[in-house]
Amino acid sequence: MNDQQLERFLAEKLKVIYAYLIKMGAKKEDAEDVLQETAYQFIRYINEIEEAYAVRWLFRVAINQYYDLLRKQKVRSEKMLHLDVAEIVVYESAEHIILQLEVKADII
Repeated sequence: MNDQQLERFLAEKLKVIYAYLIKMGAKKEDAEDVLQETAYQFIRYINEIEEAYAVRWLFRVAINQYYDLLRKQKVRSEKMLHLDVAEIVVYESAEHIILQLEVKADII
């Protein structure tokens, strides 16, 4: 397969995979990220992929990438839920703490 054929093949198949990811419930941005990573992996491993299994390989990698993304988002949202709201609201910068110490030193 020459470069032009490869480019056409990849563009055509990635459009189908994009539609499939959207159908699975992926956000547009997430689907685009998954496609970008899938295309990168395809180009990276192109010499190891049998031509007869290329479409299947692309779908499998894209779906796995999407599931990985969902897992990462879930972990991220769980971590956000465990944050103490008081820690977020009462966050003090180093400058603020130093100013408080200086004020205390002036009073004493």
